Amino acid sequence: LKACRENDPRAARRHLLAWVEAMEAGRVASPPTGLNRLGRRIGNPEIERLLRELDRACYAGGAWRGDALAGALCELPAPTKRPSDGESQLEPLYR
Repeated sequence: LKACRENDPRAARRHLLAWVEAMEAGRVASPPTGLNRLGRRIGNPEIERLLRELDRACYAGGAWRGDALAGALCELPAPTKRPSDGESQLEPLYR
């Protein structure tokens, strides 16, 4: 969010992909490695558009304003709770 607010597209892209990787670690086989794939996974057309703009700014250059993306990301629902190291999603074998 800080990179978005500072209008730094490269930092925003790097931190966003690292955040998604950390959030999805252990839950999915392969977290998205690019912004287009991330946008499709989120499934929100407005966020997909904003992520395409961010990707374009990273590779084509030019001015980029991150305020809209920061606001849209704050509106996403909170991720579901992952089990801690001591918890398991599986039912116990013996009760």
